[in-house]
Amino acid sequence: MARLLTPRSRARDIAWLVAALAVALVLSAFIVWIHVGGPRSWATVAVLVALGILSKSIRIKQAESTTYISFSGIVQAAAIVVAGPIASMLVGSLSTIGSVRRKQLAIQRIFNTVMSGLVSVLGGIAYLALGGVIEPQNGRTATGILVHVLAPLFAANIIMLTLNAFLVATVIRIAEGMPIRHSFATSVRGGWIPYLGYGIVAFLFADLWTVEGLGPVSVILVVAPLALAQWSMSQQAAEQRTHYRTVETVVAAVEARHPNTRGVSQAVASVSGAVGDELRLRAGQAESLQFAAILHDVGLIAPMVSRHRIDGRLGDSDIAQYLTHPDRGVSMLEGIEFLEGSTAAIRHHHERWDGTGYPNGLEGEEIPLLARIVAVSATYVALLRRTGDPAWALDSIKARAGSQLDPGCVVALDQAISRGRLDHLKTLAMLPDLDHDDPATSDLLAGVRTSVRR
Repeated sequence: MARLLTPRSRARDIAWLVAALAVALVLSAFIVWIHVGGPRSWATVAVLVALGILSKSIRIKQAESTTYISFSGIVQAAAIVVAGPIASMLVGSLSTIGSVRRKQLAIQRIFNTVMSGLVSVLGGIAYLALGGVIEPQNGRTATGILVHVLAPLFAANIIMLTLNAFLVATVIRIAEGMPIRHSFATSVRGGWIPYLGYGIVAFLFADLWTVEGLGPVSVILVVAPLALAQWSMSQQAAEQRTHYRTVETVVAAVEARHPNTRGVSQAVASVSGAVGDELRLRAGQAESLQFAAILHDVGLIAPMVSRHRIDGRLGDSDIAQYLTHPDRGVSMLEGIEFLEGSTAAIRHHHERWDGTGYPNGLEGEEIPLLARIVAVSATYVALLRRTGDPAWALDSIKARAGSQLDPGCVVALDQAISRGRLDHLKTLAMLPDLDHDDPATSDLLAGVRTSVRR
């Protein structure tokens, strides 16, 4: 039986992980110092550390994410060639300490510091093991530079990316219960292109510093590509932020029309993200799923013609409104390019596994996967808002597997809940009226649609 991870036990596990990494860092540094020695010039190390702290401050926040892109990796990689693994370790650790953010908890600061140092020193060890040379001198042939600097440095960069992604994924697994494989794959997919760029710029930086003998002056010559990379990434981040602002504006309009839906879209997005993680969606699919989950009820922005009847049942106008809102929502979003991957999920999130859903009566795997995920997520949120009981809501969802809902998505939801990833939804506000995503309403609308088809 899996151990229940309380906030206290999670904090304790993270502390143990940090302690183990700290021991690994000390042992790795000791081994390098014994077999390779320390930097020849501590003045060079001081300059590199200063550059590391400066580059660490060049951070671009991704839209709706806590992930940052930092150029300190370039300095860390270059430091391996310029002054050796110990210097790279000091750049990684000290630049992290020198650029900590106030909002970080102490354990976060310590973890980032230790992890950066360990990743750097192990990358340096890999560089040397693959034939890399520290402080290569002028006069080397192009083949020598390729074999003893460029190739080992690229390999070390890949190893550093892999280690960094694995350690971050391990912490996320402990803190949030997210599978290591998913976080690891996401980090690697999102990081391998920047790391390749880091490797090229780091090689040029190190080559100018050592082989060409320019020393710290070489910084001036790498500013241009760094500035270009920063501008390109900032443009991409700005575009992502614009996308999210657009979506938030539309959601705000829906919530203004229907105040009882306030917070529901974000809740459905949270559940969808957790289910998508369990199903190992690709990064592009995950983003399309988030937009679809947030906007799945955008077609309800039009005012309801009538309210529920006094006996709690739906009136004819309500039924018409619900049956047509998926298509109306898609019509409203036509022409928005970044939502093209989300519209199928928005259109079909009320289809049912047994083929009695709407608008097209799709059955089983004919229903787009993202739509099936949104269907499970929206149903879970509706049930949770009815009673506030997660266990009852999950049991009700399981009872619907194979009829209304995709059994595979139901299993994924169960796994996400068991990992504690949806604990924050326990505080979701109760709903006084019956939600149209509630299974009872789904059954009613399925019956109406079936009778119409007959």
